[in-house]
Amino acid sequence: MIIRTRTGDCIVAGRLSRDAEFSNVGSKNTPLTKFSVPARDTVQPDGSKQTEWINCEVWYEAAMNAAQLKKGDAVIVCGQLSTRSYTTRDGEERSEERLRADTSVSYTHLTLPTNSRV
Repeated sequence: MIIRTRTGDCIVAGRLSRDAEFSNVGSKNTPLTKFSVPARDTVQPDGSKQTEWINCEVWYEAAMNAAQLKKGDAVIVCGQLSTRSYTTRDGEERSEERLRADTSVSYTHLTLPTNSRV
């Protein structure tokens, strides 16, 4: 699920598709944790479902806590959403949505029954 606020922030809720990946980046070794959350399901013309994913980046102090997130954990992430378009080596046009969360916003780690949908 994705919600856009009046202030330009976005809120994404869902379950992680894989374990969060932690790293220190740049010359200042800035903490960064990355993970993906399903944003919405769309139905294709052939009737099949396709899930759109939001790549989340959690920075600074919040990244240290987010690094503990595991596949299947339910989360709510707040931050700034951006879209990046690029061309693959095969010449295919693609776009990627990315949600950036840092110390001015927070995420919530929820414990939900495994059969519930967020």
